[in-house]
Amino acid sequence: MKILINATALSDRGGFSVAAACLEDFAGSEAYFRENNIQVTAYVSRKELLEYRRSWMDVHVAQVPKKSPLHQWWFERRVLRREMKEHDVFLSLQNTPLGGIHKPQYCLMHQPIPFSDVRPGELEWQNLLKYKLLMPKLVQRAMPRMSGIFVQTDWMKEAAQNRYTDCPPVYVMRPKAVDLQKHNAPLSVQQQQKVARSRGTKLIYVTNQERYKNNERLIQAVRQYNESAKRPVDLFLTVEGTDEPGIHFLGKVSYDAIYTLYTSMDALVFPSLMETYGLPIIEARQAGLPVLLADLPYGGEHHGKGETLLFDPRSTESIKESIRELEEKSFFRPAPSVQEAGNDYVDFIRTMLADQEKTNTPSGRYPDAG
Repeated sequence: MKILINATALSDRGGFSVAAACLEDFAGSEAYFRENNIQVTAYVSRKELLEYRRSWMDVHVAQVPKKSPLHQWWFERRVLRREMKEHDVFLSLQNTPLGGIHKPQYCLMHQPIPFSDVRPGELEWQNLLKYKLLMPKLVQRAMPRMSGIFVQTDWMKEAAQNRYTDCPPVYVMRPKAVDLQKHNAPLSVQQQQKVARSRGTKLIYVTNQERYKNNERLIQAVRQYNESAKRPVDLFLTVEGTDEPGIHFLGKVSYDAIYTLYTSMDALVFPSLMETYGLPIIEARQAGLPVLLADLPYGGEHHGKGETLLFDPRSTESIKESIRELEEKSFFRPAPSVQEAGNDYVDFIRTMLADQEKTNTPSGRYPDAG
């Protein structure tokens, strides 16, 4: 079997971690690929991933699709369709299938926007147009040609089945956590200095500037909490900004130092209005941090694993109350590290291979065959 993989859109942290984890897993699974005579061709967007080239896996860097929707359309229509003439199965790691092919294809859906209850003003218009309006239509049109969908959570499985008609089988493949302790490089000098000056409980939010990350409401809640608290807290955010008492902007933290960051903190606060799974939540639990977590579908799948508190992410009062509860309960910090079982990305291939073997099996071999 020859498998073509598209991950050219996955260049930022969350998406890039998906592409990197997938290829790293494949690169360490030589015996499986050789035993089953599987060849892989993967298109990615960052040169760092070329290190995973193997005799059974060819990796190509293609940055053209990131330039514009028109470039992406050209790349998928010309390059990938041409490649599929020499491949048996297509796997998209970036939420959308490939149109115009009539071979088995699978898609990993890890973009929550199409399935969220996001409200006006909580999402940039570009993302609203792309993910809320256009993407669902493209995916729906491709449904009759798809053999399967991979998702990371139970809530995404249910959402996909409810959203799309003619939905193929949906498989839940939970991300397998990396060994976070390897990422213990020092923070930058400036970041170290900011953390060292803190005298209160240190809350970390690993975030970006997207509106749905809910940064402003969290900052407002911390400001209000500190106005009346006997012991103020310090909030650290991994974006750029102007520091003020109790609010500290670290800027981007190198992933090589992410374990150092977590172990420098007292708790993770995560008010994002939508996530598929929430990579920082898994990372923080590995580092022994309690987690203050949005009471949303993704948060419900994490609640109860380690020390967790839920809050309404659209209410500053609820966020403040969760901080107050954290302080009053005095959760043991560091808490016991939570190591979760997950799926290898090779499990995607195992599922696809089993699917295709069953599809190509003459009727009568299986007990339930018609």
